[in-house]
Amino acid sequence: MSLIKLPILIDPHTHCRDFEQNNKETFETATRAALAGGYGYVADMPNHSHPIVDKRTLGELKDLAEKQIVTDLGIYLGVTPQSVSEAEKNFRECEGEVRGLKIYMGETTGGYIVDSDDDLDKIFRTWESNKPILVHTEDKSLVKALELAEKYKRNLYVCHVSRKDELELIDKFRQKRKNNIWVEVTPHHLFLSDKMSISPFGQMKPPLSSDEDKEALWMAVIKGEIDTIGTDHAPHTREEKMGIKPPSGVPGLETTLVLLLRAEKEGKISREKIIELTHNNPIKIFNLNKEKYDRAEVVLVEEEFLIEENNLKTKCGWTPFKEMRVSHKIVEVNFDGKIGYKDGEILAVSGSGKIV
Repeated sequence: MSLIKLPILIDPHTHCRDFEQNNKETFETATRAALAGGYGYVADMPNHSHPIVDKRTLGELKDLAEKQIVTDLGIYLGVTPQSVSEAEKNFRECEGEVRGLKIYMGETTGGYIVDSDDDLDKIFRTWESNKPILVHTEDKSLVKALELAEKYKRNLYVCHVSRKDELELIDKFRQKRKNNIWVEVTPHHLFLSDKMSISPFGQMKPPLSSDEDKEALWMAVIKGEIDTIGTDHAPHTREEKMGIKPPSGVPGLETTLVLLLRAEKEGKISREKIIELTHNNPIKIFNLNKEKYDRAEVVLVEEEFLIEENNLKTKCGWTPFKEMRVSHKIVEVNFDGKIGYKDGEILAVSGSGKIV
């Protein structure tokens, strides 16, 4: 069996849960799942049970996470309608400790939506950093985000783009080139379609798209219109997913790389493009330590197997990609000068990762 080695993966879009949601995931279990999936860095989204919007909540997150993480962790600052009045103060105090600002302009877990025109204008105007503004948008809110980024010349990172018409709209704004616009796509929007939406385990935000949209995303990958693949790892318990009102979100840290290598085998994506989207580009966009992450690697064996749930490290213990056939298995992850994962076992100790 032949071995292949790849640079360690960088995930710009993870929901580590914890705090009052530690029944779903913790910083420890999220980063253990990340390491098992070939990731050395994950960036945590701020829509926790109490959102990360100021110096105090940022400090609470760091205190909780630093004792647990086995990979490096990036942090984003959030903003809610309630915190907009303190935006200038919060941005000034926290900008140096975070990798960007996240705004929820569409419905998401927790309901932190900011949709007032005045609030959004103030946020884009006040965030004067070159670090990106990350947006969760759906439908008309994407237009608003693109217009505000253009108006204030802000670097914009559009999370989980899922439709052909969104790609077309972004392309129009990109042609003006007054600011950087980066586009992220998720593995679930690349590998699943709306046919699975009837299952609560396929329910997510944005919802799964049509086969036509999925093919448009793959074409955008080939044409270089996609900048990153973010897992949008968003675990919920089985019980919640099987309930009357199942929450949106799916885990993805442990399955993304092997799914991409299957796609390579099928001729959908090149090895070079996988490295570009999961390593090179996130490092550039979020100004990470290139030398450090270039030294870390993932070792895989070419071996067909079915994705199963019994060995998952994520606390939620399930995956929407169950029983999908893939062509490679991760056997070792070398990170920060040590073997952190080998043959199904996490060797890294809690607290060995760094907040960066």
